[in-house]
Amino acid sequence: LFHAPNPRVTFNASVGMRNEQARSFFASAGLNIRLGARHSVSAGGSYGQGQSNAALAYQYSDRQRSGLSAQATLGTLNARARLTGSAHWESRYTALQG
Repeated sequence: LFHAPNPRVTFNASVGMRNEQARSFFASAGLNIRLGARHSVSAGGSYGQGQSNAALAYQYSDRQRSGLSAQATLGTLNARARLTGSAHWESRYTALQG
């Protein structure tokens, strides 16, 4: 399920079933908000196979003007916190990522 009440806000949700070695169910939901042309934040969560997960993220993208994009995510997996981040810069002949 995907719903965008306006160009700045989107909601998503999904549920499903897997039938591999054992039958399992999963569910997820999320929200994304654009804060202008280059900034956005998102939040989401999911549960499946006995694991829960939640995340808050910030994304910056200015690839057309400066070639720079970056993101940071604070999330949990079964109540253990995780912080990740990355940045990418590219020009006509060079790309750096970290």
